Amino acid sequence: MSIVATAAPDSGRTAAGRIASAGEWIADCIGVMAGHYAAAATYEALARLPDAELRRRGLSRATLARDVLAACGR
Repeated sequence: MSIVATAAPDSGRTAAGRIASAGEWIADCIGVMAGHYAAAATYEALARLPDAELRRRGLSRATLARDVLAACGR
């Protein structure tokens, strides 16, 4: 999920609708940040392992960041 700021006219929306929409956007942002934090923590833990252990787990140091981010993005 990517977060994109868009300027949409609010002319037919109530204040409650705008607040609810903003709340959903904030919740989405928090979810994305939590996913990225989890990916960073996982990467840091795996990056400390020796190459032999990474291979045993089916990982490669060359693609570790991409693999971790893909796994956390599911």
